[in-house]
Amino acid sequence: LKDKKKTRMNSVGVLRVTVRQVRGLKDPEGAQVRLMVAGRLKGVTGRLEKETDAAWNEVHYILLPSLAYPVTFNLEAGSSGIMSSSAAELLGTCKVSVEEVAAAETRGSFAD
Repeated sequence: LKDKKKTRMNSVGVLRVTVRQVRGLKDPEGAQVRLMVAGRLKGVTGRLEKETDAAWNEVHYILLPSLAYPVTFNLEAGSSGIMSSSAAELLGTCKVSVEEVAAAETRGSFAD
């Protein structure tokens, strides 16, 4: 029998994502962003502290299994760790179509 947990996805490319900052959040302390592709966690930012001015300025590289899967950014607060099973409060979400980004043929910022 094949172990589904060990099945690897072949990648079609790498997406470089810069997570810059959050705006309009009354209390950003403890907030973090989880980057998901095809329902799988691909990256997590650090947690914001009061002194950070609500900015992460982190770069993440995501292996893409297909251009058809959007990249989902979940802004969360309240979880106790990266792989924690404790409930986090979802503060916002954003989905970006990788197909649209690839078709735009631009350099630099595509989505704000």
